[in-house]
Amino acid sequence: MFDAATKPSHKPKWSFPDALKVLLGIVVLTVGINELLFRLRNWEVFGTIPHPSLLTLTLLIVQEIIFLAPLYYFVIHKNHLRAADLGFRKMRWKAVLAWVLKGFGLAFLANLGLALIMYYVPDSLPGFSRQESHIPIFGTSALDYSLALIALVGLAPVVEEVFFRGFVLQTLLGKFQPWVASILTAACFALLHFEFGSIGIIAILALILNWIFLRSRSIIPCIAFHMINNALAFLLEWLVWQGYVSL
Repeated sequence: MFDAATKPSHKPKWSFPDALKVLLGIVVLTVGINELLFRLRNWEVFGTIPHPSLLTLTLLIVQEIIFLAPLYYFVIHKNHLRAADLGFRKMRWKAVLAWVLKGFGLAFLANLGLALIMYYVPDSLPGFSRQESHIPIFGTSALDYSLALIALVGLAPVVEEVFFRGFVLQTLLGKFQPWVASILTAACFALLHFEFGSIGIIAILALILNWIFLRSRSIIPCIAFHMINNALAFLLEWLVWQGYVSL
């Protein structure tokens, strides 16, 4: 899947110490904001928010800022990066669609392989349970569903692709072979979702996204694939909650 031909011919325009500063910044912001949220919870500020989905969306935006703020300050601003440096390389829509279809083809093969393994293995595989539903943390009103779509289908794929494919993967490609960089990026992607029951499924998704980026040299098809995947997953969640589908 990953060979030397997939490695970009140039190293990222930021240094490895820059990347370490981003990591340190994320840690500091995470600790500081968690402390602030703990105090706000004690002050019962969250109880004044009319819709739980508004709180959930706000917390998700804060989470994305935790990742993007250090990235902007220590890498993008410092090195005067352009969008193309983080993977926003122009592609025709037909090429984007082709890569998305290839990605879903790989996802189908991966799911088929997992289904065969689980058929012959009597016990469920650790890390390959069904992903947790996002609907309970948003709610079930029309507003809740709308905000969930904005967060999960609009916001999260863009931020995650910029950070993990545009930044993390390209940083590791400057130090390691493509297959090593891809595995390490996938591990980070899966761990930072904090859904350990389905960590294997998330890691496979990340490997597919890494493959798309390494082959296409652009995160645009990655974002498109990620958005469609999240939209399909949320549609399935909605069908289950409405009682149209049982899993």
